[in-house]
Amino acid sequence: MSTRTGDVLTPVLLASVGRATLDPRQAAAEAIAAYLLSLHFCKWNGADLESPASSFQLRNVQREWPEPNQPLAYPCASIIDLGMSSYEAANLVPVCLENTVDRHGPGTVLWRLSELTADFQVDFFSDDKPTRESIAAALPSAFSPGETYGVELACSERYYRTSARATLIASLREDDSGTAYVRERRLRTTIRVQIAVLDLRRAARSEFLAPVDVYSEFPPTDKEC
Repeated sequence: MSTRTGDVLTPVLLASVGRATLDPRQAAAEAIAAYLLSLHFCKWNGADLESPASSFQLRNVQREWPEPNQPLAYPCASIIDLGMSSYEAANLVPVCLENTVDRHGPGTVLWRLSELTADFQVDFFSDDKPTRESIAAALPSAFSPGETYGVELACSERYYRTSARATLIASLREDDSGTAYVRERRLRTTIRVQIAVLDLRRAARSEFLAPVDVYSEFPPTDKEC
């Protein structure tokens, strides 16, 4: 049979049964949004350092740029892409993750195809400077809570409950005449994420042979061959 343009020439032996409803980029953005919503920020009340501090959280984190006619509920944040994402080989070839057999469905196993690296522009919006400064002060620790640089975040079932590493790369207090006029204070940050590119495939079952007692069939001998 002759081949047609676009035919796959290599044998297709590993059928994909993908059940993910998010791609790696969206899964990472969802995890970052959930993490930011869980953070508690500390703000001092007034110039008197002896006065008790108050705690606050973000009211909303959008995974897209806010609409022009959409009023913002301060403090809040948005997550958008910053440039192109890159796919890099995690190994010489895609790898079967044997510890995931049947985890996401009978007769299935996850394959790690590559690793996605993406930079997100995360903007924080507030209506006063102390709130913005409190957010800026907390972010370095929030994205390096342990002895390593970056934080491991759990992704949802919509992307196989894998993890994504998020690292704070840069920040900028972005004020202009337009935002200052409406009393909006903005903090722009860059957060880099790294996440495995996974595919759910059918698991190839191994047929194990029955054990054979070699010594009973072929007793050892001292005779030289």
